[in-house]
Amino acid sequence: MLDQLKSSLLRYIHDSEDDDVISRRQYARREADHCICEIEGKSFPVQNWSQGGALIYGDDRTFGAGQLVNVNMKFKLRNMIIDIKHKATILRKTNGYIAMQYMPLTDLVKTKFQQVVDDCIAGEFAGSQA
Repeated sequence: MLDQLKSSLLRYIHDSEDDDVISRRQYARREADHCICEIEGKSFPVQNWSQGGALIYGDDRTFGAGQLVNVNMKFKLRNMIIDIKHKATILRKTNGYIAMQYMPLTDLVKTKFQQVVDDCIAGEFAGSQA
């Protein structure tokens, strides 16, 4: 009986910790999209991105935490390439990864990000029908 109580308490604690981690993110991370990030004329592969920021591969010595950068995200959609230009702040950098947070998004940037998500969903649906 004591073991059951202990295991249920541990399960409750782990579940509530997971809820905190989930609610900490405002937007879901996306990894499946084909994209690169251009900063100061250099291209960086994207590990994942969301409408709040991105995690890119690169020489972490190139940037400083808190640095404001102009970012051009390039996404390959099914029938075109779309550029999304915006500003971001470098949050952290470790072992070849650079995490950045976008400045507040304009309506145009929000619309373009939604276009990327919609294209991905439409492509997945079309692929499931084949």
